[in-house]
Amino acid sequence: MPATSASSEYPAAAHVIIAYKERAALDPDRRDPTGVLPGLGAPLTGSAYLGCITPRLRQPGPPTYRYYAWSPAPSLWPSWLFAHTGVTARTRIPGIVGYELDRTTALTPAGTRVVGGGVAPCSSAADEPGEPVPRAGGDRALTTLYTAASGALVFASGTLGWELGLDPVPSASPNAPVVPDPRVVAMTRNVLARALAVGHG
Repeated sequence: MPATSASSEYPAAAHVIIAYKERAALDPDRRDPTGVLPGLGAPLTGSAYLGCITPRLRQPGPPTYRYYAWSPAPSLWPSWLFAHTGVTARTRIPGIVGYELDRTTALTPAGTRVVGGGVAPCSSAADEPGEPVPRAGGDRALTTLYTAASGALVFASGTLGWELGLDPVPSASPNAPVVPDPRVVAMTRNVLARALAVGHG
């Protein structure tokens, strides 16, 4: 499905994103089809979606899911990620683990560090028809960092709910933050600052 936006800096054609995903056979560009990423994305992002979707509330209206708590790795390493965030080894940030969880796999790049995460129950295939059956270990969201061969910093939150700690959407879940969580905001700022420093280093 294409997504477009306009900008005076770049032509509109530069803002078109097309991803056929599992329907890659329909992609007319056979030179570089936009199919499913190898290894479910783990070789690129460090983590992969293994089929776990957190429970959906049985209620009318848009889909609403349960979200769960995130906590840092006990080492609080790398220190720059947690600097000035208020995060300690005992921190639990509620409502940001869901509704899809990603985690490391055997194809995760060497040197990838798990910096946090959370555990959540997975919906059954009957509750979420069309979704893959959760694989072993898929009920854990793992937040990861690694440095690619190019020198690029790669951060994966491991959970779609990370964004709710930045820009709350109350209708997404009764468990999600209702205001931006300053700890999630601060960690995200640290990641962006580090990535920009690496990119200009």
